[in-house]
Amino acid sequence: MNEGDRLKRILVLCLVVLMMAGCAKEEKTVNRAVFAWEGVEEADEQLLENYRIDTIFMDINHYSSIPGYNIYLLAGDPSWGLEDVEHVVEEAEEKRADGVLFDIEDNYVTLASNLSLLESDLPIYVCMPFWLEEELQEQIIKEVDGVIVMNYSKGNERLNIQKTIEMAEKCGKVILTAYELQPVGEYGLEEYNTYHDDGLDAVEKNYEEQFGGTDVGIAFHNLNMMRELTNPAGIEGK
Repeated sequence: MNEGDRLKRILVLCLVVLMMAGCAKEEKTVNRAVFAWEGVEEADEQLLENYRIDTIFMDINHYSSIPGYNIYLLAGDPSWGLEDVEHVVEEAEEKRADGVLFDIEDNYVTLASNLSLLESDLPIYVCMPFWLEEELQEQIIKEVDGVIVMNYSKGNERLNIQKTIEMAEKCGKVILTAYELQPVGEYGLEEYNTYHDDGLDAVEKNYEEQFGGTDVGIAFHNLNMMRELTNPAGIEGK
Protein backbone atom coordinates (compact mmCIF):
# COMPACT_ATOMS: atom_id res chain seq x y z
CA MET A 1 0.00 0.00 0.00
CA ASN A 2 1.44 3.35 -1.02
CA GLU A 3 1.48 6.44 1.20
CA GLY A 4 -1.49 8.04 -0.58
CA ASP A 5 -3.74 5.00 -0.07
CA ARG A 6 -2.71 4.73 3.57
CA LEU A 7 -3.62 8.37 4.20
CA LYS A 8 -6.99 7.88 2.49
CA ARG A 9 -7.80 4.90 4.71
CA ILE A 10 -6.86 6.87 7.83
CA LEU A 11 -9.07 9.75 6.69
CA VAL A 12 -12.04 7.45 6.07
CA LEU A 13 -11.57 5.81 9.49
CA CYS A 14 -11.49 9.23 11.19
CA LEU A 15 -14.70 10.26 9.42
CA VAL A 16 -16.47 7.07 10.54
CA VAL A 17 -15.41 7.65 14.16
CA LEU A 18 -16.64 11.24 14.03
CA MET A 19 -19.98 10.17 12.56
CA MET A 20 -20.45 7.55 15.25
CA ALA A 21 -19.63 10.08 17.95
CA GLY A 22 -22.16 12.49 16.49
CA CYS A 23 -24.89 9.86 16.50
CA ALA A 24 -24.21 8.73 20.06
CA LYS A 25 -26.77 9.86 22.62
CA GLU A 26 -25.28 12.41 24.98
CA GLU A 27 -25.14 11.18 28.56
CA LYS A 28 -26.89 13.77 30.71
CA THR A 29 -26.47 14.31 34.41
CA VAL A 30 -29.43 13.56 36.67
CA ASN A 31 -28.64 15.19 40.00
CA ARG A 32 -31.38 17.66 41.01
CA ALA A 33 -34.87 16.66 39.95
CA VAL A 34 -38.52 17.50 40.50
CA PHE A 35 -41.74 15.57 39.98
CA ALA A 36 -44.18 17.46 37.73
CA TRP A 37 -47.50 15.60 37.80
CA GLU A 38 -49.35 18.45 36.09
CA GLY A 39 -46.66 19.59 33.72
CA VAL A 40 -44.52 22.71 33.79
CA GLU A 41 -45.66 26.29 33.24
CA GLU A 42 -43.65 29.14 31.75
CA ALA A 43 -43.77 30.87 35.13
CA ASP A 44 -41.83 27.95 36.66
CA GLU A 45 -38.65 28.82 34.78
CA GLN A 46 -37.17 30.99 37.52
CA LEU A 47 -38.06 28.49 40.24
CA LEU A 48 -36.36 25.66 38.36
CA GLU A 49 -33.30 27.81 37.76
CA ASN A 50 -33.08 28.99 41.37
CA TYR A 51 -33.13 25.44 42.68
CA ARG A 52 -30.69 24.26 40.00
CA ILE A 53 -33.07 21.63 38.66
CA ASP A 54 -31.55 19.62 35.81
CA THR A 55 -34.21 16.91 35.45
CA ILE A 56 -38.01 16.99 35.34
CA PHE A 57 -39.99 13.81 35.90
CA MET A 58 -43.06 14.79 33.88
CA ASP A 59 -46.37 12.96 33.98
CA ILE A 60 -46.94 11.09 30.73
CA ASN A 61 -50.25 12.90 30.16
CA HIS A 62 -48.65 16.35 30.46
CA TYR A 63 -45.45 15.81 28.55
CA SER A 64 -43.71 18.71 26.86
CA SER A 65 -40.13 19.21 25.77
CA ILE A 66 -38.27 21.97 27.60
CA PRO A 67 -34.84 23.01 26.31
CA GLY A 68 -32.07 22.80 28.87
CA TYR A 69 -33.64 20.06 31.02
CA ASN A 70 -33.68 16.28 31.06
CA ILE A 71 -37.32 15.31 30.61
CA TYR A 72 -38.26 11.85 31.86
CA LEU A 73 -41.69 10.39 31.19
CA LEU A 74 -43.30 9.67 34.58
CA ALA A 75 -45.83 6.84 34.69
CA GLY A 76 -46.85 3.70 36.51
CA ASP A 77 -49.61 1.52 37.91
CA PRO A 78 -49.44 -1.54 40.21
CA SER A 79 -51.51 -3.56 37.73
CA TRP A 80 -49.11 -3.10 34.83
CA GLY A 81 -47.62 -6.03 32.99
CA LEU A 82 -44.70 -6.17 30.57
CA GLU A 83 -46.76 -4.85 27.64
CA ASP A 84 -47.74 -1.74 29.62
CA VAL A 85 -44.13 -1.07 30.58
CA GLU A 86 -43.00 -1.55 26.98
CA HIS A 87 -45.75 0.79 25.75
CA VAL A 88 -44.55 3.60 28.03
CA VAL A 89 -40.96 3.14 26.83
CA GLU A 90 -42.12 3.20 23.20
CA GLU A 91 -44.07 6.41 23.83
CA ALA A 92 -41.02 7.96 25.48
CA GLU A 93 -38.94 7.07 22.44
CA GLU A 94 -41.55 8.56 20.10
CA LYS A 95 -41.64 11.78 22.13
CA ARG A 96 -37.82 11.82 22.19
CA ALA A 97 -37.85 11.98 25.99
CA ASP A 98 -34.54 11.61 27.81
CA GLY A 99 -35.73 8.60 29.81
CA VAL A 100 -38.54 6.98 31.78
CA LEU A 101 -39.33 6.96 35.50
CA PHE A 102 -41.67 4.23 36.70
CA ASP A 103 -43.59 5.07 39.86
CA ILE A 104 -45.93 2.17 40.62
CA GLU A 105 -46.31 2.51 44.42
CA ASP A 106 -46.71 -1.27 44.82
CA ASN A 107 -46.09 -4.70 43.28
CA TYR A 108 -42.33 -4.26 42.98
CA VAL A 109 -41.74 -7.96 42.47
CA THR A 110 -43.67 -7.87 39.20
CA LEU A 111 -41.96 -4.63 38.17
CA ALA A 112 -38.52 -6.14 38.73
CA SER A 113 -39.51 -9.12 36.59
CA ASN A 114 -40.83 -6.87 33.81
CA LEU A 115 -37.69 -4.74 33.85
CA SER A 116 -35.52 -7.82 33.45
CA LEU A 117 -37.29 -8.51 30.13
CA LEU A 118 -37.33 -4.91 28.91
CA GLU A 119 -35.13 -3.94 25.98
CA SER A 120 -34.46 -0.24 25.51
CA ASP A 121 -31.60 2.17 24.98
CA LEU A 122 -33.40 4.83 27.00
CA PRO A 123 -32.33 5.40 30.62
CA ILE A 124 -34.86 3.67 32.89
CA TYR A 125 -35.38 4.85 36.47
CA VAL A 126 -37.65 3.51 39.20
CA CYS A 127 -39.18 5.03 42.35
CA MET A 128 -39.05 2.79 45.39
CA PRO A 129 -39.63 3.30 49.12
CA PHE A 130 -36.66 3.25 51.47
CA TRP A 131 -38.20 0.41 53.48
CA LEU A 132 -38.36 -2.04 50.56
CA GLU A 133 -36.57 -5.28 51.41
CA GLU A 134 -32.91 -5.20 50.46
CA GLU A 135 -33.02 -8.24 48.16
CA LEU A 136 -35.76 -6.66 46.06
CA GLN A 137 -34.00 -3.30 46.05
CA GLU A 138 -30.87 -4.95 44.73
CA GLN A 139 -32.83 -6.80 42.07
CA ILE A 140 -34.39 -3.56 40.83
CA ILE A 141 -31.11 -1.62 40.95
CA LYS A 142 -29.42 -4.22 38.77
CA GLU A 143 -32.12 -3.81 36.09
CA VAL A 144 -32.25 0.00 35.86
CA ASP A 145 -30.04 3.01 35.26
CA GLY A 146 -31.09 4.81 38.41
CA VAL A 147 -33.42 4.83 41.41
CA ILE A 148 -35.36 7.55 43.20
CA VAL A 149 -35.76 6.53 46.84
CA MET A 150 -38.93 7.79 48.52
CA ASN A 151 -37.05 8.63 51.69
CA TYR A 152 -39.95 9.95 53.72
CA SER A 153 -38.77 9.77 57.32
CA LYS A 154 -37.37 13.10 58.43
CA GLY A 155 -34.03 13.26 60.17
CA ASN A 156 -33.08 9.68 59.33
CA GLU A 157 -32.53 10.12 55.61
CA ARG A 158 -28.92 8.92 55.39
CA LEU A 159 -29.44 5.98 57.72
CA ASN A 160 -32.60 4.98 55.87
CA ILE A 161 -30.84 4.47 52.55
CA GLN A 162 -27.19 3.78 53.40
CA LYS A 163 -27.46 0.16 52.19
CA THR A 164 -29.25 1.35 49.04
CA ILE A 165 -26.47 3.86 48.36
CA GLU A 166 -23.90 1.09 48.68
CA MET A 167 -25.84 -1.17 46.30
CA ALA A 168 -26.20 1.63 43.73
CA GLU A 169 -22.51 2.52 43.93
CA LYS A 170 -21.51 -1.12 43.58
CA CYS A 171 -23.62 -1.43 40.42
CA GLY A 172 -22.60 1.99 39.07
CA LYS A 173 -26.18 3.31 39.13
CA VAL A 174 -27.60 6.77 39.81
CA ILE A 175 -29.42 7.30 43.11
CA LEU A 176 -31.52 10.28 44.24
CA THR A 177 -33.17 10.78 47.61
CA ALA A 178 -36.69 12.20 47.37
CA TYR A 179 -38.11 14.74 49.82
CA GLU A 180 -41.87 14.90 50.35
CA LEU A 181 -43.41 18.39 50.37
CA GLN A 182 -47.14 17.66 50.45
CA PRO A 183 -49.18 18.68 53.51
CA VAL A 184 -49.73 16.49 56.55
CA GLY A 185 -52.92 14.51 56.10
CA GLU A 186 -52.75 14.11 52.33
CA TYR A 187 -52.29 10.51 51.21
CA GLY A 188 -51.93 9.51 54.86
CA LEU A 189 -48.82 11.63 55.38
CA GLU A 190 -47.80 12.36 58.96
CA GLU A 191 -45.56 15.15 60.24
CA TYR A 192 -42.44 12.99 60.19
CA ASN A 193 -43.00 12.14 56.49
CA THR A 194 -43.04 15.62 54.98
CA TYR A 195 -41.14 18.90 54.95
CA HIS A 196 -44.24 20.88 54.00
CA ASP A 197 -44.32 22.80 57.30
CA ASP A 198 -40.53 23.07 57.49
CA GLY A 199 -40.03 24.61 54.07
CA LEU A 200 -37.52 24.26 51.28
CA ASP A 201 -34.65 25.79 53.23
CA ALA A 202 -34.97 22.92 55.71
CA VAL A 203 -34.88 20.45 52.84
CA GLU A 204 -31.69 21.95 51.46
CA LYS A 205 -30.09 22.06 54.91
CA ASN A 206 -30.93 18.41 55.60
CA TYR A 207 -29.72 17.34 52.16
CA GLU A 208 -26.40 19.12 52.64
CA GLU A 209 -25.93 17.73 56.16
CA GLN A 210 -26.86 14.17 55.27
CA PHE A 211 -25.58 13.82 51.70
CA GLY A 212 -23.07 16.61 51.14
CA GLY A 213 -19.91 15.29 49.51
CA THR A 214 -21.66 12.17 48.16
CA ASP A 215 -22.95 11.32 44.68
CA VAL A 216 -26.53 11.06 45.96
CA GLY A 217 -28.82 13.45 44.10
CA ILE A 218 -32.03 15.10 45.30
CA ALA A 219 -35.62 14.93 44.02
CA PHE A 220 -38.37 17.30 45.15
CA HIS A 221 -41.90 15.90 45.39
CA ASN A 222 -43.47 17.88 43.86
CA LEU A 223 -43.46 20.97 41.64
CA ASN A 224 -46.88 22.18 42.83
CA MET A 225 -45.63 22.21 46.40
CA MET A 226 -42.40 23.93 45.41
CA ARG A 227 -44.47 26.72 43.88
CA GLU A 228 -46.34 27.06 47.16
CA LEU A 229 -43.33 26.90 49.45
CA THR A 230 -40.55 28.50 47.49
CA ASN A 231 -38.54 31.42 48.66
CA PRO A 232 -38.29 33.64 45.55
CA ALA A 233 -34.53 33.79 46.00
CA GLY A 234 -34.28 29.99 46.17
CA ILE A 235 -30.72 28.86 46.67
CA GLU A 236 -29.38 30.93 43.82
CA GLY A 237 -25.73 31.68 44.23
CA LYS A 238 -25.00 28.88 46.72
